[in-house]
Amino acid sequence: MSLCCLVFHDAILAIFGPQYTSGWLVLVVLCLGNLVNVGTGLVFQLLSITKRLRVVSIDSITHLILNVGLCFILIPRFNILGAALAAALADILVNGLCAIQVYWIMKLHPYRWDVCKPLLAGGVATLVGMLLLHFVHFQPGLGRFAVLEQLGLIIPFILVYVLVMMLLRFSEEDRIVFHAVLARFGR
Repeated sequence: MSLCCLVFHDAILAIFGPQYTSGWLVLVVLCLGNLVNVGTGLVFQLLSITKRLRVVSIDSITHLILNVGLCFILIPRFNILGAALAAALADILVNGLCAIQVYWIMKLHPYRWDVCKPLLAGGVATLVGMLLLHFVHFQPGLGRFAVLEQLGLIIPFILVYVLVMMLLRFSEEDRIVFHAVLARFGR
């Protein structure tokens, strides 16, 4: 979802009106922070469920101090972009810290080689999305038709992602998610 927002930021923001497309950089910054958050996995939750509550408390306080401190520094200079940067940077730094703690305390590495498959699929889908944007001229301000136009761009993006994942062979976890999604849509 974050990749869709990264690639089709103008189209998505134009749903709310053409004046919102100027906030594209804020959306991109927040999406990048979210991608790093997802990329580090559930390291914070892993620390919680293994009863490392002191570490979790310190990490939470660190996140709060970082976020508020960065907001005080960045918002006066960059306005809403400063708030987005502060939130994204705090998330990135604390999630990186948590990943290091999980490795250091539990000797667990949050990554496997099959993590590269979604990265490659996302990269290919992003390139296709960028090409679509280059050849399909998006016209903001179409009102109700803007949603249909966006779906016309996002659906091939998602299909390319799924196709590349299928070509790279789904892992067992991927198959479980894929079958759950198909079952949810009645197939």
